Amino acid sequence: MIASNKPTFFVIGAAKSGTTSLYSLLNSHPQVFMPEKKEPKFFSNDTFFARGWEWYTSLFEGSENAIAVGDATPAYSSRTENPKTAGRIAEAVPEAKFIYIVRHPLKRIESLWRFMFPKNPEMDINAFVRHEPYNPWHLDRSRYWFQISAYRNFFSDDRILVIFFEEFKENSEHELKRCLEFIGVDPEIKIENPDKIYNKSLTSIVEDRSGYKKFQQSIAFKAMRAMIPKKIRDLLVRGSRLRKTIEIPPIQWDEKVYEWVVEQLKNDSMQFLQHYGKPGDYWKY
Repeated sequence: MIASNKPTFFVIGAAKSGTTSLYSLLNSHPQVFMPEKKEPKFFSNDTFFARGWEWYTSLFEGSENAIAVGDATPAYSSRTENPKTAGRIAEAVPEAKFIYIVRHPLKRIESLWRFMFPKNPEMDINAFVRHEPYNPWHLDRSRYWFQISAYRNFFSDDRILVIFFEEFKENSEHELKRCLEFIGVDPEIKIENPDKIYNKSLTSIVEDRSGYKKFQQSIAFKAMRAMIPKKIRDLLVRGSRLRKTIEIPPIQWDEKVYEWVVEQLKNDSMQFLQHYGKPGDYWKY
């Protein structure tokens, strides 16, 4: 059992590489506790970090009987944007373990573009990766060796488990068992639907085009929360939404942009694959 309400392990990313599926499966294990809301972002977000340790540990209330307690925040592997993250975790939880799930670097970027398309429908994949303010997010999170090296500066390799999304998708039950063994819970306890994949690759997305958020912040909504049963509130909220389906166009790389992206990533990929026992052509470009 753990001595206090704090995490014993972290799922640190990579974003758009299966972290939601892994979080959901791990959280289904009876010996594991993870906050209901994924991505606390405490160690990566200065505003959240300023709320203090007491605020953070309050997210883990109810974890006293758990064997493993986890925080799943993909932003923890965004070293350029959040350079203090690994050091903050090392200081607060020096005995922590880390699970880092990664996928083909370009496929991760493509998945991110699909996810963000509704906010920037005029931006195709080529403009997306070359749009300078977003480069740390778009490219650097696919530089897996650069990202994991931040943690290797503070933690030994035996405290870091790397999972490859391609293998997780192919045999999720086996990869999940590896994760359970790594965090120290019973790997023989069966998890329902271990093959279920959350946040599948999108071909379309439903966008809420109403003033729903404004409605949520209104005095009427706050009064309604206190007076009206949840089922009725949910019906009223759904009725306040106007929705529109947005079709996501197929990926069409410009040859020169594609070559530029590969050039940015390939050396990092080679180092990462070599260190974690994969052939150099594991991710074919």
